[in-house]
Amino acid sequence: MTFSLQILTCFLVLSFFCVMLAWLGTRSRMPGLGFAAFLRFSWIYFMDRWERKPDLWSTLSYFLRFIDVIWRRFLIIFQTLLFENKLRRQLKMVWKMTGASALPHFEHFLDEHRFGFAGLVRVGPPDGTPPCPALRYVCLDPEEVIRNGLDHQLAIQNLKPWEHNFLWLDRPDVRFLKDSSETLRHIDIVFINNIDGEYDEIRSVLTPHGFAELEPQTQSSKPPCICFYQKNVLTMSLLGASGQFGNQFLQYFFLKTHARENYERIQTSSWIGQLLFDLPDPPIKKVLRQVGKHGDSRLSDQEFPLINVNFVGYCLCHTRRYAPHREFLQSILKPRPEIEKIISKGVRQLKHVGNTIVALHLRYSTWDCGRNTYFIAPCEWYLEWLEKLWPTLDKPVLFIATDVPKNTLHHFDSYDPYTSKRLGLRLLQASFYPDYYLLTQADALAVSNSSFSFTAAMLNQHAKIFMRPDNELKKLIPFDPWDAEPILEQYTKWRSAEWVG
Repeated sequence: MTFSLQILTCFLVLSFFCVMLAWLGTRSRMPGLGFAAFLRFSWIYFMDRWERKPDLWSTLSYFLRFIDVIWRRFLIIFQTLLFENKLRRQLKMVWKMTGASALPHFEHFLDEHRFGFAGLVRVGPPDGTPPCPALRYVCLDPEEVIRNGLDHQLAIQNLKPWEHNFLWLDRPDVRFLKDSSETLRHIDIVFINNIDGEYDEIRSVLTPHGFAELEPQTQSSKPPCICFYQKNVLTMSLLGASGQFGNQFLQYFFLKTHARENYERIQTSSWIGQLLFDLPDPPIKKVLRQVGKHGDSRLSDQEFPLINVNFVGYCLCHTRRYAPHREFLQSILKPRPEIEKIISKGVRQLKHVGNTIVALHLRYSTWDCGRNTYFIAPCEWYLEWLEKLWPTLDKPVLFIATDVPKNTLHHFDSYDPYTSKRLGLRLLQASFYPDYYLLTQADALAVSNSSFSFTAAMLNQHAKIFMRPDNELKKLIPFDPWDAEPILEQYTKWRSAEWVG
């Protein structure tokens, strides 16, 4: 076999492997998609890209991006399975150490009903169970819970309600659920052991919080003394597939806050956030009725509340919707410790250079999804803002996140800007995340007209100055990330003039 033929064979084998990997990754969020249907979908997708920008390099770059997304999803699925199995083993270990007689039924429940595990709250006699490093486990004294209420008892021990999603009651005393609305907001599963006399009372308390008995009490399924309650569910099967990272963040914001407001639990498809953050959300278990439409950005025409449905949409709604959940969202969307250890050194380097981090996000890539609806701000607007701001700051240092550094960075040479590449930050799982993280750590932040930097502004707890481009005024204007539209459309008159001539 000649050398050229060997190269061709390796290329064909590698191509076949990539296609099969892409098909399997797509099937994880589109169950039942056949291989032939996937090939037709891929052909239509790439031909559409070719018609929009018909050059070989652009098409190849789109293909490489597509393979990169599929590969990242494969890593996410693999790591999620390992992480979930580890937590399940830890939870079973606690159950065994407590000597619970219901262990066989509990293991059967875990096998039949998959759910993400965050932490366990047990109301029962102290058992001296040693803490597990990978498991949030707390045992509360029943008399203290009855006296102070469940919410207050967790607060006394400096425990956050959203760090626990499994509630274990050792006996069916309705007084255990006294003043428990905040805790039940985050609980996914309620397990009640030795239930007998207060069955109806317990159910009457849990039902208004979105709980339904998962397995009706029958002798064939379990002893009458065992009872499981599970929350209603809201799923999003296209999370990770609709839009890029910023769009996925907004979809997750909507999913999480809506479920929190309506006492639901959520199930999602695999997305990059599961790799970056410590999110306990379980995978989608069953197909539910779909609400919404892929590509829709608004929510006004949807059915509310969304209960036991699969929601589809971009969720580009005004952020005042999420403002009541600000502290909660900022607390759960923090990078995993092992990831933060890698990228936080960039913040330390910037702080070593100056006392005030000024960050810019300059997005100049083609905005295909906007179909010319959204605008891209020029560098001059940011330079004008920096010229006025810079002298008022205490030893400022400039950081720039951009997708086209060759075309933008030279405009800011006088400020000696830093980039994630200059800081030596690399994250193989998500190459874009060091930029995103540094935007969340800035003391003054100027975003582009992009959900990527807008959601970074929402998670930024340090900045006192937030600026965004305004196409009507042709400059940067201040804004509140928690009370604004995520993406601004082009000014109507300006668009009309452009189309006219």
